[in-house]
This record gives sequence, structure tokens and C-alpha cells, in this order.
Amino acid sequence: MDCSVCHYPNSGDACFCVRCAAPLGLPPERLPRQPEPLSSEEAAREAARSIQSGMVLSDRYQLVRQIGSGGFGTVFEAADLELGLRVAVKLLRSSSLRDPRVRARFLDEARMIAQLRNPHIVVLLDYDVTETGTPYLVMELLEGKDVGTLLGQGVLSPRRALRIAAQVCEALGEAHRHGIVHRDMKPENVVLLNRAGETDFVKVVDFGVAKLCRGPGVRTSAVLGTPAYVSPEMLAGEPLDGRSDLYAVGIMLWEMIVGQLPFPGTNQAVMLSSHLYAPRKWPRAIDPTVRMADPIEELLTQLVARAAADRPASAYELRARLLELAPLAPDRPFNVPPPTGGPPWDPPAG
Repeated sequence: MDCSVCHYPNSGDACFCVRCAAPLGLPPERLPRQPEPLSSEEAAREAARSIQSGMVLSDRYQLVRQIGSGGFGTVFEAADLELGLRVAVKLLRSSSLRDPRVRARFLDEARMIAQLRNPHIVVLLDYDVTETGTPYLVMELLEGKDVGTLLGQGVLSPRRALRIAAQVCEALGEAHRHGIVHRDMKPENVVLLNRAGETDFVKVVDFGVAKLCRGPGVRTSAVLGTPAYVSPEMLAGEPLDGRSDLYAVGIMLWEMIVGQLPFPGTNQAVMLSSHLYAPRKWPRAIDPTVRMADPIEELLTQLVARAAADRPASAYELRARLLELAPLAPDRPFNVPPPTGGPPWDPPAG
């Protein structure tokens, strides 16, 4: 298996690169094709059991502390007792065990991450099921700060924001090359690490609602993701491809630089409608104190275009443009309030 960091060819059973020690990830062929069946008795027994710190899964992963929680899973920091490493363990919520579609989606997330070999994508190290039927993913532990947390302290300099977005596009380019659309790109799913001499080394996480979209004309069956970043084509039930993720990257850039959404709404209904119908303006038209080189403002406006065809054609093309424009961008943040992320959002139960 080739290392995604230094590209050294390692043996198929290696867990870490022998040259640079980077985690190699779990080969897709080691994952099951379908989730294991779960009886109603097993589901009831597992639902009654509380997953908590101190528990040991599969005689190997000892849960240390809970570090995150989402709609379908809970994430723990854990100790790998076999290798002596710290890892992240994501367990499917017990309340979702009875739903075979959610169990299948959880396995799909593992299969998608296992396919992707890029240093800017979180690495899947293992997949297993507890004795009572709860599936879980074991991933590299990311000790950094997500962009959402960073934005709580204020906006970033345009130059820094463009460089962060360029790394996000490198990760998305790898996913799109495999026909995978992330569908939930947002600041909280972009983690910044201190790695390889860089203080803003990007890792893209959470492929829980990603979708395999191969070929033209593939439509999504449901609107998933976070409303502030959902693309117009997803809302309209139109064909979906990687340019839907680029729309979300554009929204993130507006937040990181301008401090607000390109078309803010006072409530969820207005905000969702604005993705479809609001006029697209340059940042300086939204806030006159925000002025950048014309090509940068033009790109930020192009990224949130209503039609996917009016955005950059690919994540790789966008990455090249971001790196080209970064030296032209101011290296100090604008004096604008920290972004709010739009109206509060209560996700649907389950």
C-alpha cells in the first residue's frame, strides 16, 4: 500500500509507513460488504447498555473520554492497547441500531474513507462490532482545532483562509475522483493540525452523509447536511456532483473572510430560500469595509452561484486558483464581527 504522505510503497499488511510512520489506513477489501444482522434482542440489550469511558472494545480499544457527538454517532478518544497509541473511536448510537439503513450508512462511511488516500483526509484504522452488535470505526486521533471553533474567536486573514480552502480542495479532489460527494462540508468538519512544519495542516472529517455519485444525472434521495452550506441543487432535487461541495467551500470562505453568509437570512426558511433565489453579490457590496483584489471577490461570488455550471469545474481547478490568488490576498483579518453561522438550526430527530 502506497503511503499518502511520502508515497513509499509499503506491504499490504503494514499499519504505518516504514519511511515516515504515517498511518496507512485500513484496506477497503478488509471491510464487510454488508452490516452484520442484528436481532431485536441484541438491539434491545445494546440500547440498554451505556457506552462510557473505561470500557474496552474487542479486548483492544479502551475508551478514555468522549470528545464528540453527532446525529448518528458518538466519538471517544481511546487507547489502542495492542499498539500503544491514542486513537478516535466512533460508535453508532444505540438509538439507531434498529434501523438497517443507518447501519448500512455507517458501514458506507467506513468504506468511503478506506478508499481515499490523501494526507488531508482522516485515516480509517479499523472497523469492528462490539459483542452486542454496535459497529464502530477506529480513526487517527486529530489533536487540533476545527475551523468552526476558530471562527468563534473572529474572522481569518483572507490569505490564510484561501490557503486553508486550497487544502480542503485537495481532499475533496481525491473524494470526487472516486465519485464521492461529501455533502456536509462546513467549518466544524475541517480540522487544523500542527503537522509537517505547518500550523494550518488541514484534515477533512465526517463522511457520514457522503454519497457515491457516479455518472451524470445522479440525483440525491434526500436533503442532508447543514442548511447554511447546502447547495441549491440538493435543495431542488437536481443532479448532484462534486460542485455541490465547492458551493459549501464558497460559503465557508465567506464566513472565514467576510464574517457572514453571502445571503444571510433571519430564519431557516429565508436562508434555505436564499440558496435558490437570492441575488449573488461581491463581498464589497455586502460590506464596504471588505475589499480585496477583483479576482478574489469574483471567485468568492462564483463559488456560490445558483447553477453548478457557473462554479469552478472541479476541486483541483479551484485549488489551483486559490493558490494562485493567495499571494494577492491581505494577510490581516478585516475588522468585522465574528461569523454567527446564520439562524440556529435544530436538526431533525434521528
